[in-house]
Amino acid sequence: MQQVWENHKEITKRDSAIREAMNQQAQIGNLMSDLSGFEEQIYRTHLSFDLNRPGAEGASRNVQDLRSDLDSYAEKVRLKLETVDRLCHEGADTLTPEQFAELKEARARLERNYEAVVRTVENLQTRNTSRTNYWLNVQQHSW
Repeated sequence: MQQVWENHKEITKRDSAIREAMNQQAQIGNLMSDLSGFEEQIYRTHLSFDLNRPGAEGASRNVQDLRSDLDSYAEKVRLKLETVDRLCHEGADTLTPEQFAELKEARARLERNYEAVVRTVENLQTRNTSRTNYWLNVQQHSW
């Protein structure tokens, strides 16, 4: 009877870990969708860059707004990465090798995509700063 109970506990633990892994993969999928939204915003912001002064000022506001949104999103990404790391550590012996590999790959993909979005926004900020400086220089020399 003791052995049956131990087997039941082990199966329950494994099933729980599998459900948690599936849940985390689904949540990573949701975060990846959110990152796609950021990528769309970046594309629209990039297209809004204009060489005229009002366009440059609007692009500057857009980039700042995008950066603020991305900064607030950083905590969600950090928590998700930590949760997946914890699950991989705690569930290493209960997850199937395929599930473990899929979860680790999803985690790596989320981290790579988030870092790529951050780098892109930083590049946009740099470009926008250059354009703003250009307009300040033009304005000084036109007087």
